[in-house]
Order: sequence, then C-alpha cells, then structure tokens
Amino acid sequence: MEHILVLPEELNIKLQNAYIQQTTINEWQNIGINSVSDLLVRVIEQLNNNDSKLNLKKYRFEDKKIIKNRLNNLGNTSIYSGFIEDMKGNILGLIFYIEPNTSSGNDLVTRNIWPTLIGIQESFSDQKIDLYFTSRPVYIVNLNETTRSLQNAFKILVLCYIILNFKYIDIFNRPFVDVIPNYNNFSNSIEAFKSLTSLDNYSNLLSVLGVNDYFTYDTNKKILKVLPDRLKLRGANPSAEVYRYYSKVLPACYIAKNEGYIIDFTELYGIRISGVITLKKYLNKLNN
Repeated sequence: MEHILVLPEELNIKLQNAYIQQTTINEWQNIGINSVSDLLVRVIEQLNNNDSKLNLKKYRFEDKKIIKNRLNNLGNTSIYSGFIEDMKGNILGLIFYIEPNTSSGNDLVTRNIWPTLIGIQESFSDQKIDLYFTSRPVYIVNLNETTRSLQNAFKILVLCYIILNFKYIDIFNRPFVDVIPNYNNFSNSIEAFKSLTSLDNYSNLLSVLGVNDYFTYDTNKKILKVLPDRLKLRGANPSAEVYRYYSKVLPACYIAKNEGYIIDFTELYGIRISGVITLKKYLNKLNN
C-alpha cells in the first residue's frame, strides 16, 4: 500500500527561504539537489531506503493545528512535526525535521521533537503501555547544512535517539558514530553501536570529565537511579533543559528495563516542572 508524507506548511516556507541563500544553494547542489522539490523527493527516497515498508510515494503540506489534532497532541502546537499516512487516513509514524539555516545551540533537535512527543504521551498517560515512550515509529530528518551536525554534542544526541528506536536520516549523510567510546576498537559501526546497549558504555558516552550526572546504577541490586540535578538548573528556559533530560535519561531507562532493572525516580518527586510530571507517570508504568 502506498503511503503519504504529511509535513507542516511552515517547512515549505523555511525551505523556500533557505534556497535563496547562496550557502544553502551550494550545499544542496553538492549533493545533487537543485530545488525545494528535489529536496523533498530526496527526503522521501532516504526514508524509503531506511525502511522499505514505508513505500512513500508523495507528500503534502498541512496546517500545524490539523497535525496537532491528528496526533492527539495535548501539548503545544509544533511547526516541526508531521506524520506518515496510509491511503485510509491512518497514521503510521511520526516525522520530525531539523530545519536548514539554524544553529540554535544545544537545542538543534531536542526542541523539535519533545514538545510533541510529551503532548502525545499525555493523551494516553493513564493507559498501560509497553516499554516504549511512543507507540508509533519516529523518524528524524536532518535538513540542516551547518557544521552543528558535526559537533560531538549533537552526535551524542543522535545516538541517544537511536537507542530509543528513533530512525535518523541525514540528507547529507554525515557520520555520527565516531563519538562512541573506544570507537576505533570495533570492527565496524554496527558493533560500536551495539556496545551502547550496556549501561556501562552508555554512561561513558554521557560522562563529562568522568562524571555522568543523569543517572547511577547498581548492577548487584539491579536498580537504576535517575538523578534530578539537571532539572534543578535555573536557566532562562527550563523547558529546554527538560527536553535535553528526556534525551539522555530515557535511553538509560530503556537499557535498564531490558536488563531487568527497577527504575528509581524518587528524587524527581518534588519537581513540578512542565513535562517532568509526564515523565514520572511514564517511569512509574515501566516499573509495573
């Protein structure tokens, strides 16, 4: 069955605006893209190559409010989310994009996906679910031509999302697995990535100067303890820190549950920041 890629109207505007800038034109032409239409066709091709079951044949742009309602997103309206639809109108997967011509610091990707995913989770937060935070496949498409995608902090986020079973597509095909600890000791990138399915190696990936301030774990008691310090930072944008927190903590919880651990999130009890309440409900379901 053929499927349709449904994207927010704002993306079309962003692409049209990007393709009047010479730097963007040059970067697109370097990979054989000569128009916005070419770019969207390339996105469909790469999504299909990543997952042949998608069988995407065309795309359309949709109003962001309609997308929000179709996704049962109880959070804020997002200009970064879309979906994959079959010919009967069923939603088969979620699409998020990283826009061209942006260098938005640490939030190049986190701000694009988590408001929608948290809003969707809130719509069924009282239901018993399986291990995964979202019941639909998630695809992240990177359209950003800047060097931000080559920075280690961004590459680490990509690895975190792959652990969460999100699919990552970069139209420029830039590498990201080289930040895996001891990467050069592995025979190939697949073996390197598999190493991250252990808490030891995943913790090393997140550690800065030997310190991982997102979680600790006890291999004997089989307990993973989620740490609250990152959520207590008094920055100008607390929501941004929550989105980064989801990105780093949820993969650890996935790995821990696969290894039979209990998730100890008692230190989050007193934190009432928007988004953290949803996280606590989800972690409680993981333990039951």
